[in-house]
Amino acid sequence: MAKVLIIDADQTFGKHAARMFSREGHESQVHRYLSEALLRPEIASAQVVFVESDQIAADLANGLSWILEQEAHPTVVVLAENLDEAFHQKAVEAGAWDVFPRPANPANLVQVLSQALDFRALSRETGKDIVEEVTRICPGLMTTSNRFTECLKLAGQAAKSDVSVLITGETGSGKELFAKVIHEMSRRSSGNLVLVDCASLPDNLIESTLFGHMRGSFTGAERTQEGLISQADKGTLFLDEVGELPPMIQKSFLRVLDEQSYRPIGGKTMKKSDFRVIAATNRDLNDMVEKNLFREDLLHRLMVITINVPPLRDRREDIPLLAQYHKKAICRRQGIPEIRISPEFMDLISLYHWPGNVRELIHSLERSIVAATGSNILYPAHLPIHIRSRKSGPPFAAGQMTRTQPRIEKPESFPDLPENSQTPSATSFFPSLKEERERVINRMERDYLERLIEHTGGNIARAVRISGLSRSRLYGLMKKYDVRRLK
Repeated sequence: MAKVLIIDADQTFGKHAARMFSREGHESQVHRYLSEALLRPEIASAQVVFVESDQIAADLANGLSWILEQEAHPTVVVLAENLDEAFHQKAVEAGAWDVFPRPANPANLVQVLSQALDFRALSRETGKDIVEEVTRICPGLMTTSNRFTECLKLAGQAAKSDVSVLITGETGSGKELFAKVIHEMSRRSSGNLVLVDCASLPDNLIESTLFGHMRGSFTGAERTQEGLISQADKGTLFLDEVGELPPMIQKSFLRVLDEQSYRPIGGKTMKKSDFRVIAATNRDLNDMVEKNLFREDLLHRLMVITINVPPLRDRREDIPLLAQYHKKAICRRQGIPEIRISPEFMDLISLYHWPGNVRELIHSLERSIVAATGSNILYPAHLPIHIRSRKSGPPFAAGQMTRTQPRIEKPESFPDLPENSQTPSATSFFPSLKEERERVINRMERDYLERLIEHTGGNIARAVRISGLSRSRLYGLMKKYDVRRLK
């Protein structure tokens, strides 16, 4: 039996679908609006969520994120009145399992539910081992976020093949780490991972840098030089910021990808290079194609598998985990005793919007640890001033959905504000119910664990008996909050 949630403004349709699912032995709940469903406890345990496209169309990525990050990590099925190819692609990229036309007969969804559950079972069975292997190779990719976990699964699956991979995401979100872990998990791990920083390639040397050159082939070519493509033979060529690749080289590079051969500048014969390509960008390549800034055929060649890495602000639940990990790593690198993070410090970095993503978080931790010289605890005062003074992130336009203040249709049962009431300004900060609940629960769990370990003197067997937690769950929470056994 599965727990199913249906979010549809047409209550007749939703209730009919729920009856169909109940006849198959599933437990179903129906809500008219996403905002209404997010306030109900049953969404946390839903395994499959059916949501009509109108509920999330205004801000697709964030609308789906609110569902995907629930405790049970549900499989999300989007129902669209009119199946639009562009919407379908964006929904799947944002984490939906699939998009289906909204059927006239809700009974037709029974088969869709069965397929979604089969996919979910297989994905959970195979995905757990993949994610564990990825995070073992690269602990910096650790996560509790469902959306980020799906990225790790995709990276692990991509590593088992030789197809091209395109990694998209904001600067500092971890695209290079994904490239490294795909290379390390692939059959090419014994070869080189060759980085090509497309943004820094000088126009007059780009062909020489990629393809190499023969001695005397141009002024200044005093010796024969091997190109980066040659260095990537039997390994992986990582094209970082591929959107910056000059148009003049895109056509010739596409030919190299297709034929796995190239001619050095001044060379008379073609040379072979057996390499796998991984590309990364923070730009919208589809938009660049429409503006004739990027070749469409090259884009299709690069994006056989696409991994869309979410920004840190869309996986805030990972901030405490990442902060503890990188704090320890920084202390080890600097050769200093490990420092603790105060709850107030953790609260502040959990609320900050991190435009520079994980890279900015690491740099801020480094700065804070330097500022805390002589102290064994990090406090908010140790953070850079721009973080201490901007807890809520940048202002947002009216009507724009954000992770801290979602804009979703108001349920009809929600009363309107009195005419004389004050509406918060767009730039004021107030956390969502989910974020506030997570903050309170995290603080409570950390405090409870610290008192539990102190009360039991670090006796894990006794702590398990008192808390009612399993041993593995207790160890997991202790690791999450960096609570140590007493010595």
